[in-house]
Formats: sequence, C-alpha cells, structure tokens
Amino acid sequence: MDQAARETAFLMKHTGMYNEMLSETMRNSVSASKESEMASVEERLARLEKEIEELKKARKDQQSAHDGNWISKITGTFKDDPEFDEILRLGREERRADMPDDE
Repeated sequence: MDQAARETAFLMKHTGMYNEMLSETMRNSVSASKESEMASVEERLARLEKEIEELKKARKDQQSAHDGNWISKITGTFKDDPEFDEILRLGREERRADMPDDE
C-alpha cells in the first residue's frame, strides 16, 4: 500500500470515528434537550392545572354568593345612609311632581 492510500485509509477511519462520536454526542444532547423540554412542559402543565382549579374554586364561590334570595342579602345595607335617604327624597319629589293637582 502506498503512502497516499495509507493516509486515505487513516483519514477515513478517523473521520468515521469522529462522525460516530459526533452522532453520539448529538443524540445525547438531543435526548437531554428533550428531557428538559418534557420537564418544562410538565411544569407548565402542572401550573396550568393549578390555575384551572383556582379559577373553578373562584367561580364556585362566586356562584354560591349569588345563590339564594338576593333581596335578603342587601336588605339593610343602606340603613342610616344620608346619601340613600337623599335619593329616596328626590324620587318622592319626582313622583309627586308627576301627579295631577287635587284642585
């Protein structure tokens, strides 16, 4: 075998070994990348599931607050409120202004 053939064989052998090592390194890198992506996806999914549960609970609490007799819930909330008393007075005046005179 002449010198050129030996050099070509050497380069082909080592190039193949280099390509194998490179391929394995890339496979490991891709595998690690996929694992970190999966961890990231799992973390995001867990966070979303938690947020959905919080939203469901908030909605349930909100619905239960609106259940029942709404009038009984607000009865007395304007007791001794001077602004509300003024609203009532103005409403009475408006209604009386619309009534015909008894004369």
